[in-house]
Amino acid sequence: DSEGLLGDCLLYGSLIQALARDGHLGQAEFWLHRAESRGITMTAYAYNAFILAYGRRGDSEGSSRWLRRMLDSGIPPDAYTFVTAVLPLARDGKYRQGLNIK
Repeated sequence: DSEGLLGDCLLYGSLIQALARDGHLGQAEFWLHRAESRGITMTAYAYNAFILAYGRRGDSEGSSRWLRRMLDSGIPPDAYTFVTAVLPLARDGKYRQGLNIK
């Protein structure tokens, strides 16, 4: 296509995951927006990449923000989502907040 990448949620999710894993969160977010603007429904896989990346940076608030964004988008979380969201909170001593994740 004339605007660049064509694909499905698997292709976009893989790109987002690779960028987020390497710390390129701005680029990963660009591709998430691009996919969504093309009507592609993303899965937990893409959102988990952001949750994990922020957690690895020690940014429990960023992880929580992406979890909330995922839930607000109607994307169902999986077991991996909860593990990646709770660990940064636990590291920050926010155990109670981690227990309230729904």
